[in-house]
Amino acid sequence: LLAIDAYTQGGFEQETVAAKQRFVDDFGVTSDHWAQADEDTRARLRPRLSEYLDQLARYDHARGLATASTGAAGAQQASLLRAAQGYEQYVATAPDDARAAEMIFLRGEALYEAADFRGAVSAYETVAYQYRDQTYGAKAAYAAVLTYDRLLTALGAGEEEAEGGGAAAETAERPALDAIYEAKLASVLLFAETYPQHPQLEAVLAQSASQQLQRQNREAAIQLASRVDAGAGEKEQRISALLVQGQANFELENYAEAESA
Repeated sequence: LLAIDAYTQGGFEQETVAAKQRFVDDFGVTSDHWAQADEDTRARLRPRLSEYLDQLARYDHARGLATASTGAAGAQQASLLRAAQGYEQYVATAPDDARAAEMIFLRGEALYEAADFRGAVSAYETVAYQYRDQTYGAKAAYAAVLTYDRLLTALGAGEEEAEGGGAAAETAERPALDAIYEAKLASVLLFAETYPQHPQLEAVLAQSASQQLQRQNREAAIQLASRVDAGAGEKEQRISALLVQGQANFELENYAEAESA
């Protein structure tokens, strides 16, 4: 600790970063020292570990974003994954910390930027539905829905299908894609129930309704489309939702409901 303070006061940035990383490696939650330490020792370590993990994770996160502009994809991903690990370790070190939800949200951001969309969704949904954090909860819920579409595209759904604008294609990845569509549907419904005042909710519902109709999941399409509030959102979203209700009901031979829509 004295060495770290000396490096900091001397303005030696690289040495300070390296020394803080050594401290985390030697005394943090993944170390032998931590495993053997009693609770009093851990309590003394936590403030410094939390401080350094926050600093190191943000340092790696910023470096990963800066590296993106250089085209060095490998270095970018390595920095972002280190940042994600740092945020995760912060929460493991101090699970009851007031900033735990923020750290998990930032972990989601780093994983998203590293193209680990499954990991990002998990982090976002933890913040949104386990923590229900006042600052990050609604933002995380919306980010999770968007990330599902990125995951669908990455798995081969095709950008048009993933965005709800094209028919579902038959691919070798179809079973995996169908599982992601079902997970997204559950996430959208939870989003609507938990954060009904979110400004992007109507757009999410309309897009997801179109997506489910393309999958011939007509009941789900009607359920989502019927939640688009006539008095909220854009007129185009309401029209889209009504068209989905009309088409889905027509295909289900619910002709009176189809005609009404």
